Amino acid sequence: MDFLKKHGRFLAVLAVLSVLLYLASGEIGGASQRVDGARQKARALLSQNYKALFEDAGKYNGEPATTEARRVQDKTQSLAQVEKGRNLNMGFETSPAYTLAELGPDAKADDQLNFYNTRVLELKKHLSLQRYFGYTDDDNALGFPVAAKDATQVPGYLRRLDIVRAVSDSVARSGVQRLTALRFMQVNAELAARGVPAPAAEEAGTFFYGEGLEVDVRASEEALYNFLYDLQRPVKGELRNRYLAVEKFKFDKPDLLRPADNLITARITVVAYRVNDGAEYPKDANATSNQQQATTSKPRSFR
Repeated sequence: MDFLKKHGRFLAVLAVLSVLLYLASGEIGGASQRVDGARQKARALLSQNYKALFEDAGKYNGEPATTEARRVQDKTQSLAQVEKGRNLNMGFETSPAYTLAELGPDAKADDQLNFYNTRVLELKKHLSLQRYFGYTDDDNALGFPVAAKDATQVPGYLRRLDIVRAVSDSVARSGVQRLTALRFMQVNAELAARGVPAPAAEEAGTFFYGEGLEVDVRASEEALYNFLYDLQRPVKGELRNRYLAVEKFKFDKPDLLRPADNLITARITVVAYRVNDGAEYPKDANATSNQQQATTSKPRSFR
């Protein structure tokens, strides 16, 4: 009894420690098993990835899959930049002088109409002073009835004025002798019929939307060549992104065998495109097939 009284507290503490050590031993054993399992799983995964690495290296001339994937990514980014530049070069961007931007967002309908009418008078005066333009007071002299009925027509009509100005400037630069007629026309249905991604009807989301202008000129062979070239240059004067596509043309010279002069009569249809960057440019069937084949043989991804 004296022994228990003297050493009872020590024996109690010893008993508690023994229980705790037993429980801790069980936990440590379980943790050890989990660590061993994770280690074995990691070794198996590493072995699989090494195997995949060498398989992909064999497929891609000694390059690991990560390097090949990076090369594909770089090429994709490069193509995206090329596509962006192409879209800019294919469109006709309206000159700031023929937009309502300078009026500000609070401009009223009357202000917009007055701005438009001022631009009409300025363009008519400019053309009337040119040696190549036989200006008349006909309302269709600029290719369309210029009288705007309401302000909703103003942005589209301003763009038409800008197209006329761009064509007339090309006439001046190329040395064309006479600009005899201008006619705006609908071309989207015709473009869609021959495969251009333009709306055949009122469709949203098409890649292209074109506005056609039929131009009648009389010019020498050299001047016609220069005119066609200048129309298709994206950079015109100080402005960029001013590409005008030549959709079709017809040359006529009835007195070819016994010419009275060296001038050729030409009717040329040009198209000013709007490019919808949000729409994907349609790919032909061969390109789609090749892309699908490339997709099936891409390098495997690492886990």
